[in-house]
Amino acid sequence: MAGRTEEVKGSVKEAAGKALGNEQWEAEGKADQLEGKSQREATGMKDTAVGSVKSGAGKVLGNEQMQVEGEADKLKGKVERAG
Repeated sequence: MAGRTEEVKGSVKEAAGKALGNEQWEAEGKADQLEGKSQREATGMKDTAVGSVKSGAGKVLGNEQMQVEGEADKLKGKVERAG
């Protein structure tokens, strides 16, 4: 999952900063978490949009497989955004 690694890294860095009294690490950890969340949400929105287009095209073209793949992409995007 895009961004999830960055979020976890940020959580660890923030916790280490708190434990060691290092405000810079704590702030960097929070920033890493926000960056990861942004990456994850952007990827999810892209997958949802691609899925909508693919599903719609499948309906118009009468291509059931394309339609199902599009619905799967939309669900993947929803899950990605949820975290």
